[in-house]
Amino acid sequence: MTAREKALLLGLAEEMDEAGFESDADGVREYVSDDGAGWRSVGEFLAALQRDVWWHFGHVGDEEERPIYEAAERRIERVRDQLARANPAKCTKPSRLVIKRERAGAKLPALNITQSADAAGAALELIGDRAYEVFLVMYLNVRNCVIGYEELTQADMSGVAVTPSSLVRNALLAGARAVITAHQHPSGELSPSPDDEELWSKIERQMKAMDIVLLDNLIVTTAGYLSAAERTPTTWEQAGIDPDIRRSRKAKR
Repeated sequence: MTAREKALLLGLAEEMDEAGFESDADGVREYVSDDGAGWRSVGEFLAALQRDVWWHFGHVGDEEERPIYEAAERRIERVRDQLARANPAKCTKPSRLVIKRERAGAKLPALNITQSADAAGAALELIGDRAYEVFLVMYLNVRNCVIGYEELTQADMSGVAVTPSSLVRNALLAGARAVITAHQHPSGELSPSPDDEELWSKIERQMKAMDIVLLDNLIVTTAGYLSAAERTPTTWEQAGIDPDIRRSRKAKR
């Protein structure tokens, strides 16, 4: 742990003390004293600290105290942002969080999302060849590194059924600052359906309420993808992506 990280964390501990979160403040000091032992990164520790704050609110807080808990979360977010700006993006391999049905070979390498094609390529690799619709969620940190991903639902011929509230809950549990969703249209149709548009709108509203950014919603087919943020269908050739990306990556191993 660097001197800069220790200084920011000890400052956070003082602020948490003043706000009445003594046990959390003690946890921060213990983390610094142990030099981060037992944690993969400062970011992982701070994400866990945020979850603890809201766990306490759910068990002992009430609505009148919500502003106090929100202020505590903002303090933690400020430290996370300061640390992110101080350290260049260095992504680690994301973890598979919740997948309803295991599927051999569908794993992502370390990935930093800088454009829609990056996310679309990842979605193609994970769900592009399914014969039925699957809803994929990628969770990102403040540096747009994918820290985890999951298939939120499996679907039958009637399409995908997704609960926005469960998506938001999982994003909070993952410590995500941003989210990208994707689902594929086995029919090859790249235009979003009215149900797609309605779902994207609901997800965006609920994410915004929790200060999580919905970066994009993607539709993926064997021919290409559509980014809801860009609204222009793009072929895999235009994106410079091999449509058989999983086979290509396997051949390179």
